[in-house]
Amino acid sequence: MRIQSESIIHHPLERVYAAYRDELPEIAAYMPDIKDIQVLSREEEGQTTRLHNLWRAQREIPSFASSILKPDMLQWDDHAHWHKSG
Repeated sequence: MRIQSESIIHHPLERVYAAYRDELPEIAAYMPDIKDIQVLSREEEGQTTRLHNLWRAQREIPSFASSILKPDMLQWDDHAHWHKSG
């Protein structure tokens, strides 16, 4: 499954790019539904950075769904390839 989102951020492109690529675990503290973001692997080769991050959500599971949904189901792998050109 591929999930995408788009946002308009009014800050310099270079700073936003670097923050989103390199500082996600720290930024997670400001995301109310995210417990943490863990960098599982990071590979840098020339202009390309490959990341594998584990995102864990922090949501209360309603009692009617707690027999089906477990806390470990509120996490996902994020595989990202960042390529800096120019």
